[in-house]
Amino acid sequence: MANLVSVAGAVASELSRYGATVCFLPEFKLSELSQMRVVVVPTGIEDELATRDSVGAVYKVSVGVLKKTTEDEIPSLVQTVRSIGRHFLGMHLAGCSCVKAAYEPIYSPEQFREKRQFTGIYSPEQFREKRQFTGVVVLSFRTVERHEGEALL
Repeated sequence: MANLVSVAGAVASELSRYGATVCFLPEFKLSELSQMRVVVVPTGIEDELATRDSVGAVYKVSVGVLKKTTEDEIPSLVQTVRSIGRHFLGMHLAGCSCVKAAYEPIYSPEQFREKRQFTGIYSPEQFREKRQFTGVVVLSFRTVERHEGEALL
């Protein structure tokens, strides 16, 4: 039976060539991002009714690509993020199949610290101020589990 943390661990293992690690609160100093860093964050679960006696679960795992960079490098970094997402589509990991790759920004650690609010940070201002690229792909892994006991409907 799959769970969100095991799916995130399997994604990080699959991305070992990038040195990917599982992080629950990905917050880094700009000085730590001179080399590209790939982080895997378990971000959500959606339960859904599959049949009268089975439940489907969608595990969402965000893969962040972070790097202190120049504007010239952004196209290749965006392509890296897209390649990572497409690599997982249809892949079977930790008892689940990857059914979706959505490209979204990661949240702002500053916003989280000050307001405990998750807010996307990829913007021209963020790049101009810090020269930091942050690209995120949210991977959705689906599984169906038989419900033991009474029917769900």
